[in-house]
Amino acid sequence: MVIISVNILLLFKLGVNECIGMRKHAFNRIHIILAPLFLLACGINMEKEAMHPSSDSLGETKEYEAVLTCGFDPINQVRSEIAIQSCFSGGATNSDTKFQIKNAGKFRMYDAVSLNELGKRGSDGHSLHIALSKHYAIRAQNASSDFDLNLKIIDSSGAVTFQKTVGRYGLIETEN
Repeated sequence: MVIISVNILLLFKLGVNECIGMRKHAFNRIHIILAPLFLLACGINMEKEAMHPSSDSLGETKEYEAVLTCGFDPINQVRSEIAIQSCFSGGATNSDTKFQIKNAGKFRMYDAVSLNELGKRGSDGHSLHIALSKHYAIRAQNASSDFDLNLKIIDSSGAVTFQKTVGRYGLIETEN
């Protein structure tokens, strides 16, 4: 029991990078009974990190916020808000698209399934809020033939510095 308790405490102290890097090896490196606890510990650490995105691992302060929405008319708020994934999933007849981001020198691509890892949901439950560093680049393409994809960049004072809405296969690109 003591060994298991010590292992659990160690798992909860693992950083986000260790969790991400070791997640795929969890069943090989940790006894099968502890593997679910390891994944739970990683999930909690990653959620905690996402909830407090004031600075990244390079120590660079977040200066902008990207707000991503998908719906009928995302700019004028005249819409039935749709899940963000709808604008990146082509369904049975269209091709899926990706959300690409370079933030604080790190490049990542997200598909419809992994978009929730990118930021946190807004209070409306539909918008996705992404903390951005001083230097960023974003590229997003809409896969939906029914909904518009909107990206808005807000600076630390609350001013909108960029906003663009696109329809089917429309491309949004911005960088700072």
